[in-house]
Amino acid sequence: MKHIIYSIAISIFLFNNISIAQVGDDFPGISGTSIAGEDIELPKAAKGKKTIIVMAYSEKAEEPLKTWIDPIHRKFIAKNGMFDKDLDVNVYFVALFSGANKLKLGPAMKRSKEKIDEPLHKYIFFYKGEIKTYKKLFGLEKDKPYCIMLDENGKITYLSEGPCTDTKMDTIDDLARK
Repeated sequence: MKHIIYSIAISIFLFNNISIAQVGDDFPGISGTSIAGEDIELPKAAKGKKTIIVMAYSEKAEEPLKTWIDPIHRKFIAKNGMFDKDLDVNVYFVALFSGANKLKLGPAMKRSKEKIDEPLHKYIFFYKGEIKTYKKLFGLEKDKPYCIMLDENGKITYLSEGPCTDTKMDTIDDLARK
């Protein structure tokens, strides 16, 4: 009997901590405000373009999140690579604020506005609300950022968690060029 209860407990834990979103699924939608003060609703704001979304909901994810910023900026915003000029991809870095952390939203936006160069303000937005849906769909954990790529119709074409790697960027680059 102990083994059955133990197995059920492990199954419930694992079920509650796995991602159920799959490549090919519709992105569930999220809205917020950019540092530039624009209201953004994804995937609606994608406007028929491929879209990269990097999101996190905890300060514990800040360091691995930073590993995504430079390579995505160079390739998809600044378009520094030899063959990057033709890439037309939306990019959004999303900070999720929920529960007691909602109180930190104002100071976080203010600090970001001061520290981040103005041309980048439109790429960073803040969501305030419940994150249960996103936790369940993407298996969000406090210490990881999540990278999601959408096609022109708002369907998920790529899912990744944790720090950026060359392999992950190569995959995103390939998807952006298809």
